This record gives sequence, C-alpha cells and structure tokens, in this order.
Amino acid sequence: MQPINGWDNIEEAGSFEKIELGGHICVIVDARIEPTRSGNEMLVISYDFAVNDKQPGYFRNLLDQDRKRNPQAKWRESGRIRQGFGTEQSNPFFKRLINRIVESNPGYQWDWNEYGLKGKMFGGVFGHEEYENDKGEIKQAIKCMSVQNLEGIFEAAIPEDKPLSKKEPKATATSATQGNTYLSIDDDDLPF
Repeated sequence: MQPINGWDNIEEAGSFEKIELGGHICVIVDARIEPTRSGNEMLVISYDFAVNDKQPGYFRNLLDQDRKRNPQAKWRESGRIRQGFGTEQSNPFFKRLINRIVESNPGYQWDWNEYGLKGKMFGGVFGHEEYENDKGEIKQAIKCMSVQNLEGIFEAAIPEDKPLSKKEPKATATSATQGNTYLSIDDDDLPF
C-alpha cells in the first residue's frame, strides 16, 4: 500500500450522530418562498434543533462538518420543511403548519411575512421514511413527519415507518403533504 499524500494534514472524520426519533424542539433559521415545479408557490423553512432540545444545534453542526470538506456546502435537506400554498389542496396543510408555529410562540401573530418566522419555534416529530437512491436501492432516512405545537413534544409518539409507495417516483419528485406528513424535495441550488 502506498502512503496517502498529505496524511499528516488530513483531519479525522467525526462520528455521525443520528437524529433521535420522536419529538424535538425546532427553531426556524430561515424561511423563504420558492416556486414549485408545477408553478405554484411553497414556503421553505430551514430549521435546527433549539438550545433546549436533546440534540441542540444538530443541523448547524452538520453544516460546519460539511464545510470542512466543501466550503460551498449547504444546509442539509433533512433540516427543511417545504409546504405548498395557494391552491385548494395545499391551503389546509399550510394553515395547519402556520397554526402550529403560532401556538408554539406566545404573542406571535402570523402577518404573511415569511421573514418574520426566523427565530420562531415549533415541535417536530421525527420518524423513518424510505426513499430510493440514485442506484435504485431502497434506503431509510429520518425526517420531520409532522409539525406540532411545543406542548408535550418530548412525549410525542414515534410515527410508524413510512414505506416507499410502489406508485411513487423517486423521493426527489414529491413536494406536497399528506395527512401529517411533510415530504422534501431535493434542490441542490438552494443557497442555505
């Protein structure tokens, strides 16, 4: 075996901490409006675990680690919620999301200013969701499956595992919500 060039200057990889299943106290670090692939609009919320959560700063720590390898690294998609609005189908889900944020932040009133969401908290309930990777393999990710108010969030039941539907294309093609589930869209061009 040949020695690796620059061995003495290579920083050892840190250990990977998984998101604990169940309830977390989340804080919004960014909120913006983006177009959906179908031309509608969606609210994109980037969040982290709050200082009083059991895994504080989880996504910021991941970003810091990622930027050691790639200074252009962005906020991980698993630390985002995307919720469409403006259609008859999406508006009830959007209202539920906003109402849980309002309930979690006494004195806050939703004023249709997405930038005002920064710093607001909510309860996120995390569970397993299957997805198909680029090689066609079925894998499992831990995702925010529902947004709740903060009351009793650490006692929230762990959601049942969400299997990949046979009718569903790759996970990168979904954007809306069903029931209490929030699905992500991959978008490598996001600035965060």
